[in-house]
Formats: sequence, C-alpha cells, structure tokens
Amino acid sequence: MAIDEKFYGSQHQDVAIDLNNLAELLRSTNRLDEAELLMLRTLAICRQHYGPENLEVSVSLNNLALLLEETDRRAEAEPLMRRALAIDEQSCSVERSNIAIRINNVAHLLLTTGRLIEAMPLMRRALAILEPVCGSEHPHIAVMMTNIGNLLCECEEAALSEPLIRKGLEIFDLCLGAEHPSTVRWGTFYVELLAKLEERGQKPELSWTPDDVFRQLDEAGERHPISLVPLDQPVAPHLDELLGPAGSVEDVLAALDEQYRAEGRPPVWFLPLDEPISPHLDDLLGPINQAGGE
Repeated sequence: MAIDEKFYGSQHQDVAIDLNNLAELLRSTNRLDEAELLMLRTLAICRQHYGPENLEVSVSLNNLALLLEETDRRAEAEPLMRRALAIDEQSCSVERSNIAIRINNVAHLLLTTGRLIEAMPLMRRALAILEPVCGSEHPHIAVMMTNIGNLLCECEEAALSEPLIRKGLEIFDLCLGAEHPSTVRWGTFYVELLAKLEERGQKPELSWTPDDVFRQLDEAGERHPISLVPLDQPVAPHLDELLGPAGSVEDVLAALDEQYRAEGRPPVWFLPLDEPISPHLDDLLGPINQAGGE
C-alpha cells in the first residue's frame, strides 16, 4: 500500500482497494476495531474519488455496516445498509442476485433486533428476486425458504413454517447431499418442528407448497405494500414506510467521528485524505515482524 500511495496518491482507487483488503484480513482475524478504522478510510476515499452514488461506495457502506452489526451497533448499521441497497437499485449494472443479498442483509439485521414482522416482507422480496435468477431448486433458494420458515416459527406460525422447511430441506438434500451440514441442520429442525406440531394436535398440510403459505399470509392481511411493488421497481424508497425513517449516512459518520475523538482513537480516520496513511499503520496495527529483515 505504501508503494501505491507513493506513485498514485493517497486518494487513488488502488489505495482504497489495498485498505479494504487489509481491513477484511483484520476482520477475519477478529481485529474488528482496527478493521473498522480502515473501512472508514476506504469509504472516505471512495466517496471522494467516485462520488456518493457509486457502486464502490455501496460496497464500502455494506462492508462497514456488516462490521457494525457484528459488533452489536445495529442502529448505526441500518442506515448504511439501506443506503447501500438504494445505490445498488439505482444502478443498471448490478445483478439481481446482489440486490436480493442487500435486501436480505437488512432483513437479517431486523431479525437480530427482534423486528420479525418487518423482516418478513423483505425476506419474501429477496426470495421473489432470487427465484427467477437461480431457479427454484438452487441452494440459495433453500436458504431463503428455511430462513422464512424459521421466522414463521419465531412468530408462532409453525403450521405455515412446515412447507417452507420441507421444501428447503428437499433442495439441500438434492443439491448438496444428505451429509451436508445444511441438510443435517435443517433435517433436525424439521423433525423438531413435526414433533411440535404433533404436541399441539396439529397435522401438517403435506400437500401445501410455499406458494400456498404465502397466499395464506396474504389472505390473513399480513401483506405489506413492499410485496405489491413490481420486482423491476426499487424497494428502497418504500423502506421508511415499513421500518420508519433511518438516520443518514452523514449522521452515522458524524457520531462515529465524535465517539472516536472522545476515546482518543488512532489518527488514521482523522487524517486529511491528501495525506498518506501508510506511515501511521504501525501506530494502529503494531509493527510488522519482517522475516529476514535487516
């Protein structure tokens, strides 16, 4: 990275790539505080170089949001995820499967904060986008089916959950085999689900398909306007209606800035963008032990 900064300047996109790669390495080794500062620096360079609506900015926002979620700062993560989704939906070059992943990220965040009813239409939206792209028998579809089925269980709708878990389990078994961890996990879940239904005196509707489940949910009045938005139209403008308004990206970054300054964090985040960051990495990460060094 020092070489890239020397030849290209501290705001060059290659420097942002180097920073992001280093941040992901730190994240994978659970050095989350250090990774966070580098992700923030990456985001700042991308916004400066590409502008706030660029897909590289979306990637940086999403990476930072996932790290914030991982460190239990979900209120800060949510606006960043929603903004990343909005940027991707505005672009004509983003694959539909990536849009579904962004939507599912928001849904997962809602699940971890107990906002189950709000998560449901987003998970259904992600599934509806993925099915035409991947086909109905793809493992990605199985993941979405089982996630929605699990959500229905959490909402005390075990009978509605059964067809989704069953379908997801069938796909895992077909595509991945009976010994795959996903097949084993959801097979165990399915057995426990059937036992729960039997204990309650309920018999599963074994002829039901996932479409039957979704029709039942819609007829029960669980449908939300997001479900009515055509798949070729963006969902991000409707999220405020479902989830309530979120703070802006600028609000989140300003709050982080204030927090870091109060904690006396390392100078990496505060350095002007036209100053190189590489000389300061030893302060942040510690010195590198170079094998065979002088």
